[in-house]
Amino acid sequence: MNLNEERAPIGLNTSNAPNIATTDSKFPLNDVFQQTDLPSLGRSIFVTVKPNGPLAGIFTLTDSHFTTDNSGHYDPDKPRLILKRSNLTSFPSKPIMTELTVEAIHDLEAMYGENTARTYIAKMLRGLCNHYENVKTLEFLEKNAFETPSISISDSANAETMMFEITLRVQELALKMNSKRKRTFSAYAVIPYKYVASIMTTFAYNTAKNTSNTESLLVADFGLMKYYLNPDYDSDTAYVGLRSSEDPFCSSGFFGDYGSQLQTIKDPDTANDVIVVYNRFGLTMNPIHSENNPLLYKFKFTK
Repeated sequence: MNLNEERAPIGLNTSNAPNIATTDSKFPLNDVFQQTDLPSLGRSIFVTVKPNGPLAGIFTLTDSHFTTDNSGHYDPDKPRLILKRSNLTSFPSKPIMTELTVEAIHDLEAMYGENTARTYIAKMLRGLCNHYENVKTLEFLEKNAFETPSISISDSANAETMMFEITLRVQELALKMNSKRKRTFSAYAVIPYKYVASIMTTFAYNTAKNTSNTESLLVADFGLMKYYLNPDYDSDTAYVGLRSSEDPFCSSGFFGDYGSQLQTIKDPDTANDVIVVYNRFGLTMNPIHSENNPLLYKFKFTK
């Protein structure tokens, strides 16, 4: 649940963002850009909220029989309904500079047709936004996830063995997050490049379908568990959390979508009109996430 604390006009024209009021609302590429759905990792694994101001409160309502002294002791005679809050603050809006000129866009439109050219360019620009969102999401996961013992694959040459050992650990952690209170068994796992191939291969073989494509980090969907590729090629860490589309109170975290926008500016060196991308977003954990009540885990792979 989202509550705005400091209201500002919808969009990017807030105290922490550059003034884009001069953006041409008739700029056709911006319309295509706004309609392009190319979700980043953060938008995929977290519940998306639409705050109107730079500061927002994420509230979670939960029933609890546990003491408030952080001891985790269970008290069956003292059920309570608790409202908890965490703050969602947007990251600084740094403009993403490109060397794409309006003239170049017109050339591409003339060569490939307006619709084809604009769709392709919009996806490329959305990909630039996603890269920054992925970097910040991985930093956020690493900072907030509680570490569990590492695992070593017993037979790295056997895709089926790898898949079973990885999914076993993932499912154990999903159940662990439901051990104190049943929340949701809908969960996600972010798996490193070096180990996700076994899950993709086994999933495609067993189901005769493949959920992966170049526009999404989702690589497999086993029942209530979704597996995503860790976009950091060198990472050896997996992350496991909860995400419920039906009950956001049960989800591990929230992605604050403050909006994105294209703008044309004058290049001082060439006097050409070039495209700049503004993208603002924020991340926060579920307020009930704590050491005694985790909603996000991580583990490393060792050889």
